[in-house]
Amino acid sequence: MVVCSAVAALIFWQRSDELVLLLLSLFLVLNGSGGNFYSELSQAIPAWSLAVAFLAYLSTTLFVPLFYLFPAGRGCWPPCGPCCSFSTTFSPT
Repeated sequence: MVVCSAVAALIFWQRSDELVLLLLSLFLVLNGSGGNFYSELSQAIPAWSLAVAFLAYLSTTLFVPLFYLFPAGRGCWPPCGPCCSFSTTFSPT
């Protein structure tokens, strides 16, 4: 959890103006907490069960947009991710 949070803080600190990297840092913070964190938190504090359920839902659904957006920062078909990042890196503009 500490490593994921540190990497997320570093990404947020260096590149807070890019939406894809903000999503990546949020994904790292939410998923870096471990598997049983959400269930243990909702059992310890039952009043927070709705907020904990929302965070658990958000942590699992952020994977799909990151899978599509992360290689190039824009929508791309996932198996073509390396091709999209290669074409944006070496485009003559």
